[in-house]
Amino acid sequence: MKFTATKVRISIIVCSLLLCIAWGSGAWFYELDQFKLRTNSLIDKENEHAGTRGETISADIRRSLKVMYGLPEVLASWQEVVNVLKPQQRASDAIKQRLAKGRVDTTLSALEQINHLLLLAKSDFSADVIWIMDANGNCVAASNFDLPTSFIGTNYKEREYFTSAMGGNNGYQFAVGKVSHQPGLYFSAPVYLKQKVIGVVVVKVDITRLAHNIDISNTFLVDENGVVILSDAKHLEMKVVPGNTIDKMSIARRLSVYQREQFELVQIHAWPDSRYARLTMIENSPEAYVLNITSINGGELKIYVLSPAKEIVVLDQEYFRLFLLVTLCGSALIIIAAGIIWYVHGNLVTSQILQMQHDELHEAQRLAQMGSWSYEYASRQLHCSDELIHNFFMLEKLTVKPTLDHILVNILPEDQERVKKVFNEGLKTGNGYTVEYRIMRKNGEIRNVIGKTIIEKNEKGQRIKVTGTCRDVTEEQRVLRAIEASENHLRRVLNSSLIGIIQGNDTGVICEMNKAFMALTGYTKAHLFENKLRWKDIAAVEYQQLDAANIFGQIDTPIPFEMELKCSDGKLLQVLIGLAKIEELRSEWVCFVLDLSERNRMSRLKSEFISIVSHELRTPLTSIRGSLALLEGGITGELEEKSMELVKIAHRNSRRLIDIVNDILDMEKLDAGKMVFEMRSIEITSAIRQAIEVNQAFAANLNVRYVMHSFPEPAYIWGDANRLMQILTNLLSNAAKFSPSGAEVELRLCKAEHHWRIEVHDTGPGIPEEFRGRIFGAFAQAEDANTRQKGGTGLGLNITKIMVEKMDGKIGFDSEEGQGATFWVSFTAL
Repeated sequence: MKFTATKVRISIIVCSLLLCIAWGSGAWFYELDQFKLRTNSLIDKENEHAGTRGETISADIRRSLKVMYGLPEVLASWQEVVNVLKPQQRASDAIKQRLAKGRVDTTLSALEQINHLLLLAKSDFSADVIWIMDANGNCVAASNFDLPTSFIGTNYKEREYFTSAMGGNNGYQFAVGKVSHQPGLYFSAPVYLKQKVIGVVVVKVDITRLAHNIDISNTFLVDENGVVILSDAKHLEMKVVPGNTIDKMSIARRLSVYQREQFELVQIHAWPDSRYARLTMIENSPEAYVLNITSINGGELKIYVLSPAKEIVVLDQEYFRLFLLVTLCGSALIIIAAGIIWYVHGNLVTSQILQMQHDELHEAQRLAQMGSWSYEYASRQLHCSDELIHNFFMLEKLTVKPTLDHILVNILPEDQERVKKVFNEGLKTGNGYTVEYRIMRKNGEIRNVIGKTIIEKNEKGQRIKVTGTCRDVTEEQRVLRAIEASENHLRRVLNSSLIGIIQGNDTGVICEMNKAFMALTGYTKAHLFENKLRWKDIAAVEYQQLDAANIFGQIDTPIPFEMELKCSDGKLLQVLIGLAKIEELRSEWVCFVLDLSERNRMSRLKSEFISIVSHELRTPLTSIRGSLALLEGGITGELEEKSMELVKIAHRNSRRLIDIVNDILDMEKLDAGKMVFEMRSIEITSAIRQAIEVNQAFAANLNVRYVMHSFPEPAYIWGDANRLMQILTNLLSNAAKFSPSGAEVELRLCKAEHHWRIEVHDTGPGIPEEFRGRIFGAFAQAEDANTRQKGGTGLGLNITKIMVEKMDGKIGFDSEEGQGATFWVSFTAL
């Protein structure tokens, strides 16, 4: 329930957080959408305003340009201009008429007079400079003739407006003046004489004067090459805008038009905030602008109008404040709702927990066979658990308040007075009580009960509450009695053991010992009193440390080892020890002690017997066998048939005795680990052939023949050549002995994976089923008359198995009764 309530509370918190996040996300996206709509509307408004302003400025400039476009054409039609371009030409009647008006001195020459006329025209048409060039581009007359910066004598044939006019077209160009070094707009028209262009009239309007007639705040004018020719920000003039064509012009032409080679780029970037993709930033200005570009006369000039977007910055601040306000208000409502749900759920969970705890308490008391009760002095209320009422008071329904009589009626009569006395004394002293008694159930079953009472007091020592429990301990007492009986039985079993057993703890103190150990060592129970007997007092020096690796190591199973045990009389006893940690009691251990005195005595007898066999029996047997072999070979002359038969029998039996002695000695060497194996690479095909050759005579005496199948060559293994010969000899002799007369013993060599396997197959009676499990044991022989007739000690296969395993090989057999047997050995191939 607690875990479920926690999960619900976590769910409320998580849901509240998710709802707050969802509300905030929704508010964010809604406000973002509204912000985009408002910003786009503002940008559209500013763009429209910039476009309108650009069109107004464009219209003003177009009007000015239109006037200027027509002015050179009007001047070029004057006959006076045509005449001045003729060689040695005098003033015409038209000039005289103009001079008659008294505005020009009539005594001037024709060139001087046309200069004055151009000066008058400049004033009348609001131009800055008007001048006339001949067909070679030389200025012959100009309105600024009387100024130090007069254009007269300057050549302009490389100018575009001159080239265009000489081609018969009106010309237009922005350029920086050669003499004045002031940027201006140049308008030109051709002068014809009999349909031939003989000169050009040019009118110039300074850019700076154009700015006085047009509002260029937050605006700059760009020519067809991308050069800023007019701006209220003077640092932008003579820079180039992105997408310009200035790099396509030659250096000479740049010098001619702009009086400079290099041009800086006006930095026009998109506003860094990605939300305002349509806003522009000029140079490093912190202000955002809406940029509108208006072209004039097909792109001859372009007007860049910058409209500040200050309202968008204010709108951005309002947008964030509004988002925070909406998010906080919505989140507050969500948190209030979550708090209400938390409170309601908490009350519900609390009531459920109280009910569950009440049920669990009653269930725990039922399982523990315990009842509880309490009495409050102030309210005089008695509370009893259901278990107490039903299983101790044994009342179906408690209609009255329980009293001592309710308890006494179910207590056995012989315990009632004692319980009543303890109860009254406990209440009287105010210390409570503990009493054990017996009750009888309705079915006649007697149960043992322990009653306990404590009395709670206030600061003044006045009793305020009595709390008591009644616990059924019948099963506990039954278990305790069973444990005591089990311990007594186990103690009797240990004392009946023929092996000594002691038990101790990790401090080395011996806590318990059985009778066998006491009889073996002379120690008694008196030695255990006051923890006086310790492991180090009885163990050999090298085994006195209980944490030594050779005692416990890292495993929990006993590790037997031999050592000398010190007896109570100081004598040393050779014993076999097995020490192990007690299961689930990691600080305690048990030790098994086996007396090795008898085994050591038998070992000495065995050693003496082997010594006798080796020195007192094999030497004379070898001598007897040699003598019989000489007699059988006829060294003393030819013997009679009966004598020869007796010699052969004696010779054969002497060989058997020597084989038995050799087997016993080999077995002893293997057991003692004294048999030496000289390991090297062996070619086993040759070894098999040699073994057949050595044992051929033995098989011939039994009328048996060895048959060697085709062997692979070469076949190498790692082993001892002499021991391999002994192994093969044992297998070949066994196969020959158990084969019928006239039979063949087959030998095979085959390779299985990474091993060479030698098989020896005979056609004898096979191996009995009951003998197969112990065929490789020491002194093992099948219990039948045929086996006994074959002779032998039963050690051959046991010795063979040990030798094979010493050479890291394997040995086995396959057999069916009546179908012969196949013995095989397997070694790792090189």
